[in-house]
Amino acid sequence: MFIQSFLRVPEGNSLAFMSRRSLHQRLEAHQRRTEDGGRVEEEAGLEPEEFVRQWLMELYNAAAWVESLGYVHGDIRPSNLLLDSQEHLKLADFDRVALIGTLS
Repeated sequence: MFIQSFLRVPEGNSLAFMSRRSLHQRLEAHQRRTEDGGRVEEEAGLEPEEFVRQWLMELYNAAAWVESLGYVHGDIRPSNLLLDSQEHLKLADFDRVALIGTLS
């Protein structure tokens, strides 16, 4: 696994543009809502199993990499999982990263 960063400066990082959307947005697109905004069970179909397996492995690898540096992400959720143009999952939003073992 490698990390791709287009620009790194003291003020921050500029990363690759994720042309798809977050996993949260993708999952929301598969749900039907009632007129009052309530969620109804998934209707538009499930994600292909090959993508689910790929995303799970990519999430596992990303979390393991962060932990190998001695940190924990602290905010893994679908809205912080981005999809690129090839449907690869990228872990984002590192503002809750903490050293492993610190109290939160």
